[in-house]
Amino acid sequence: MLSPSRPSVLILDDYPDAAEAVALLLELAGWRAVWVDRIDTATEILRCERFDALIMEPHLAAGEASQVAIAARRMPWKMILISLTGSIRKGDETSYEPTLYDFNLVKPVGAEVLIDALRKARQPMLSGTGIAHSAYGADLASSASHLE
Repeated sequence: MLSPSRPSVLILDDYPDAAEAVALLLELAGWRAVWVDRIDTATEILRCERFDALIMEPHLAAGEASQVAIAARRMPWKMILISLTGSIRKGDETSYEPTLYDFNLVKPVGAEVLIDALRKARQPMLSGTGIAHSAYGADLASSASHLE
């Protein structure tokens, strides 16, 4: 459960300009944002500090970062997990496919879409995932929805 005070987000992306841009956007939206560009750094920070959300690029140049999402899911508190990727996998477009993430967003994504995903994830969620279907002007689907 997120605290009523300023929520915090950890951003993992090995493209520093993208990570910094997302961090600045979320800071302006009222979040405390920390960004890192390495899998091991993200995992260590998650062990040391409590975050309300994790936004990550799961397909890094150094390899798949799914172990960071797995570590976040093992935390004793609910953490919002958002995949923010430029490379979608087959099946990412179906909202009923189980994944580690509450939302899968495809770059480039508008600021309003990312902030809307965080807002929706802060509300009580059904089990499953939400998907942003397209890269441009994506609509967010709830976990119980089917995208057409």
